[in-house]
Parts: sequence; structure tokens; C-alpha cells
Amino acid sequence: MGITRKQITDYETGRARMNDEMVVRFALALKVSTDQLLGIKNLDDSEGIPSLRITRRLRELDQLPEQKRKAILKTLDDLIRANI
Repeated sequence: MGITRKQITDYETGRARMNDEMVVRFALALKVSTDQLLGIKNLDDSEGIPSLRITRRLRELDQLPEQKRKAILKTLDDLIRANI
């Protein structure tokens, strides 16, 4: 996409705002609509769709060896149960 990791981090943390062109570039690269990328939802259509941040983490988790993935999922399950 022609941007640095720092720029991506700045976008993710809210230190920088994307201009229109960058929004379109990210949407195309992630294969999502610009509305989804910006968090604009139609309540009927977007219920249950995880955030991009969660989706990215799930992809990273899926790349781990099975033993590590199971350990992380168990920990996550325990944390969710403790906070319900």
C-alpha cells in the first residue's frame, strides 16, 4: 500500500486520521467496504461482524502452532467467563 508500519500504528491508535484515498486503499486491501472500515454499520447487516482489530488478531492466532493456539484460547475463554 506504500505506507510504513508507523503510519498504520498511528491510524490504529487514533494518533493520525486517514484521508479519503487511504480509506479506499485500506478497504480494497482488506476486501471490505469503506463503511465497514469506518465503522458505519447498518444494524441489520453488520450484527455479529467482528472489528478489524479482532479479525487481525484472529488471523495471527491462527498462524501459531496448535499447542500455543490452544493455550491462548483456553486463557481467553477463562478471561471471558470471569468477566461475564
